[in-house]
Amino acid sequence: MLCYKDQTFCNAEGCKNTSCSSRLTQQISNDADKWAKDSGLSETPISITDASDYCLGFITHTTTNSFGDTVIMGGERVIGVIPKE
Repeated sequence: MLCYKDQTFCNAEGCKNTSCSSRLTQQISNDADKWAKDSGLSETPISITDASDYCLGFITHTTTNSFGDTVIMGGERVIGVIPKE
């Protein structure tokens, strides 16, 4: 089936990754609705999933370790570490 931008967008609750290209935002929803209307479609075909279980970019919070480094967390998983300068 044809869907907006031929892409699946993510609506994972609690994700703080604002730079993710798959993140479903209000702007994406608005653009998809406009695309559907301009294409003469009666409904907006958009593919949406919650990718939090497998996405390495799923960020829930950051914390600091005992060395002063910033630790980026995705639920209980460590996604990355930003060393203290």
